[in-house]
Amino acid sequence: MKRIFTVIACAAALLTACTKPEQTTETLPAPAHKNHHASLTFSREEFANEIDNGILPITLDLTSDGHFIMCKINPADGKQRFVVGEYTFTEVKSRTIRYDLGVEGKLEVLDPEANRWKVKFTTGSGASYDVSASVIKDRITGSFADDLCRSWRPVTLIVSAKGGDLPASVGVAKTFKVGGDLKAIADYLYESGVKVTVEQVAKFNIKNILFTEAGKVYFNFKDSSLQPYSGSYNINAGKEENFSYNFDISYQDNPVIPVKGDGTITFTKKQMSLYTEADVTVSGKVYRVSLTIVCEEDK
Repeated sequence: MKRIFTVIACAAALLTACTKPEQTTETLPAPAHKNHHASLTFSREEFANEIDNGILPITLDLTSDGHFIMCKINPADGKQRFVVGEYTFTEVKSRTIRYDLGVEGKLEVLDPEANRWKVKFTTGSGASYDVSASVIKDRITGSFADDLCRSWRPVTLIVSAKGGDLPASVGVAKTFKVGGDLKAIADYLYESGVKVTVEQVAKFNIKNILFTEAGKVYFNFKDSSLQPYSGSYNINAGKEENFSYNFDISYQDNPVIPVKGDGTITFTKKQMSLYTEADVTVSGKVYRVSLTIVCEEDK
């Protein structure tokens, strides 16, 4: 049972360090870098092993709103780590684009419309490599993708769990508003049967959620010692978009967010609501966890 409550504790931490959403009739603006998003997978053997002390970049996601997520791997132990930041781009000359990744370096791309890019990758220390990368630009398309594929900041959370031998009081949905007190959240969980501390609740405070047109999703944490949860998602067109996700978090020591889930994604004015459900089995008993995360654009 403790595992199911840990899931709730992790989700509850979403609401901290946020500001109150404004009531507005505005619609979401077009992403600033709509025509420059891409998901790259590098050919690792083209990098010299000495790059960045042996840590090789293997994937790079450039989002429509100007964020990037780079996944690196240490060939010595196979461990992955992620770097999240913001990028800018410059058209150096016709059909050549330069992406500036800040301290992570620069990419100069020849023929950015191709399915495979020829890239001059310059590291933050100044070393340059001519490499190639396979590219996915648009698995998720249309106006729905234009709205979804950006960085989102959670502002409100509704959580419930039922099944197994949970007390009935937990099965009732609990709403946590923006500005919620960590102590109050920890007290709620403690009274429900899980002995958590404020520090445990705060550890999984999610900074933002990133969706890409290539069908990838990232949960980035405020705690810099935690690696982002990365995975894939799918949607089916409709009034309320059917949504499913699958996290690849095998690199985490103790993943506590359900690795799979499904639900819906809807938009209301400038907010996005993500509703997801997941079954969690603890000691042979099945629990159903439901989360509604209301987000605003993370500018």
